[in-house]
Amino acid sequence: MNLNNLPIEGAFIEAEGGFYSGKLLVNGKPTAVITAPKALGEFSGIWLPEYTLTPGANSFNDGAANTLAMAEAGSPIAQKAIAAEINGHKDWVIGARDVVELQYRHLKPTTDRNYV
Repeated sequence: MNLNNLPIEGAFIEAEGGFYSGKLLVNGKPTAVITAPKALGEFSGIWLPEYTLTPGANSFNDGAANTLAMAEAGSPIAQKAIAAEINGHKDWVIGARDVVELQYRHLKPTTDRNYV
């Protein structure tokens, strides 16, 4: 996705196999957030059988690094996300905290106003 010509945040735009949710900085680099369609990209499961801190999975905005670290630690849901192919794209990850907030604010299924 061309980061110089992004749609308005909150616009319901199909892009890169999903829906454009906004952009944020990941390790100082502007990154477009694409959310998979619910019917194809919503997985259920657990991170790990018991709660443990996982080195490399503590970023607030780098879902790719978090997902990879969790997959390497044996997380079935992270492994499923990495293996997913949705609408011809194979770069899906579990959203980090800041990503999930963008998804909620821009794609939520209600008409409630965002709190700022």
